[in-house]
Amino acid sequence: MLSPIEPTTAVDQVIHRLAQAISSGILKPGDQLPVEAELAAQLNVAQMTLRQGLNILRELGCIETTRGRNGGSFITTRPIDLGGVFQGNTPTIAEVQDMTDFRMAIENESAAVAALRADRVTIEALRVKLNDCIAGCDGGVDHWLTDNAFHVSISAATGSAKLTKAAAQIQLELHGLYNRLARPFEPILPHKAEHTEILLAIESGDPDRAWAASNAHLLTTHDFLISIVKKLGK
Repeated sequence: MLSPIEPTTAVDQVIHRLAQAISSGILKPGDQLPVEAELAAQLNVAQMTLRQGLNILRELGCIETTRGRNGGSFITTRPIDLGGVFQGNTPTIAEVQDMTDFRMAIENESAAVAALRADRVTIEALRVKLNDCIAGCDGGVDHWLTDNAFHVSISAATGSAKLTKAAAQIQLELHGLYNRLARPFEPILPHKAEHTEILLAIESGDPDRAWAASNAHLLTTHDFLISIVKKLGK
């Protein structure tokens, strides 16, 4: 079904190859993926590498996994748009600004709404995601996956399926943008403090503080990405 991939950036390539297969219609909504051992062999990657890639796609809502006799991993019936995410050209400053605008529209409002709606259980779930993200910054786990999960969880804390789907779309596009800037990068140092402030603001129930905390964080990321684009001459 799928040709082998180069193992140099294997997790990203797993995501790329499966995203392409979904976008092109090779994999259709409702299709079941082969078992991990078989799929890993098709892609010529280790099962652990495949599992990391599948975890990211699962977080983004592209696949879902069920247990039991008829269980397995399936392409979701309404996967998010994957078209054009992994194009190879270096992003322009205009693209970075457009991505930042999109993020601010969705993520800042999500943080504000979450501050009004999140209950204690939801706050504690966010705290778990934050701790995972901090561990990722310290090199304990994959940073992009844990960062993605934290951001999507903020939108999920609003209780809005549409905001959550939009946040997942953002994270996939952002991942593609980072790839086009020749990842990997070291985690941005202020991110741990900024992520913590977002959680504390949501926990405080203050939507204005939550909006401002999210906005400050997105501006840090924007400035970082713009600095990389400028170094690459775009």
